[in-house]
Amino acid sequence: LECQRWDSQSPNSHSLTAENYPDSGLDESFCRNPDGENAAWCYTTSGKRWEYCDIPKCDPPPTYTDCGSGSTKQADYRGSVSQTRPG
Repeated sequence: LECQRWDSQSPNSHSLTAENYPDSGLDESFCRNPDGENAAWCYTTSGKRWEYCDIPKCDPPPTYTDCGSGSTKQADYRGSVSQTRPG
């Protein structure tokens, strides 16, 4: 599924914005974890409100643009994946 932009309130309205979560990297439509879910996720542009993304976990992380740390539930991920997990 395609991810909704974090600065958009359509099709899903939400309060998880860059202004409210300035250190969460809520850029464009990239997968992030600003609220402590189990892994990086995004709001979707389809009928499902949100879905987890397919981001590799890494411990210790070489860079946070390639993967997200399992110990932080990928809250440190800053890569450019903007699709949810298949299925």
